Amino acid sequence: MIDLDHILDSAFAAHMTEPTEYADISEMLTDVFRARRGSCPIADGNKPTIAGVLVAASEASGIGLDKIRQESRGRTHIVMARHVATYAAKVLTGASLEDIADMTHRDRTTAGFACRKAKKDIAAGGAAADLYREILRRVGHTPQLAH
Repeated sequence: MIDLDHILDSAFAAHMTEPTEYADISEMLTDVFRARRGSCPIADGNKPTIAGVLVAASEASGIGLDKIRQESRGRTHIVMARHVATYAAKVLTGASLEDIADMTHRDRTTAGFACRKAKKDIAAGGAAADLYREILRRVGHTPQLAH
């Protein structure tokens, strides 16, 4: 398994002296993964990866990838974005809750809670639904709820 933490840390360290757009980070991650593994983390064929969904969530919410992945809870808008990103990752990638939890510095039960909370919030409409639709648009999928 690829150590995404190391790659993200390296990417951020390389660009700490100047502002970096998240689209640039996404492109940089793609280049790094292609160079190291011959594949792209943002999408595997037509299916997005967990990393790709997290990057899309970061871009869509305007919240830094480091904040979405931070170990502490953070402010309410960060928690909501993390929950929606976790749910979107589960729906779009079919990855296990353990794998998604690893990418967001959480445990499996917390990732499961995030998915249930996000699904409820998305169904209610508002900011969570808007963010979910934007994440899906950015990864090239049609909005839908998981069953």
